Amino acid sequence: MIVQRKGDPRKSTLEACGLVDGQPTGKHFQIRIYDEIVVQNSVTTPEMIQKTTEAFRLSDNLGAEGGTLHIVGTKYHFNDTYSEIERQGIARPRVHAC
Repeated sequence: MIVQRKGDPRKSTLEACGLVDGQPTGKHFQIRIYDEIVVQNSVTTPEMIQKTTEAFRLSDNLGAEGGTLHIVGTKYHFNDTYSEIERQGIARPRVHAC
């Protein structure tokens, strides 16, 4: 999606892509919003959890210096990617009971 902006930016105003499949290369974003990094099918085996966590680590290269990171999601496993994000202090959890 592209809206009119000042200057001549090389990137679209809004872009969406997959984390594990379809991750872009060569771009650096000021604001990155991750929505549902972990899904029910990505916690079925330890290998799938590792694959998702590694894809998240690689996606850090997409951020611009001084950029903002927002992560929204549901925990499906005690040792999933969200647990790793908390352990490393990448993001502060805000837990809401259902």
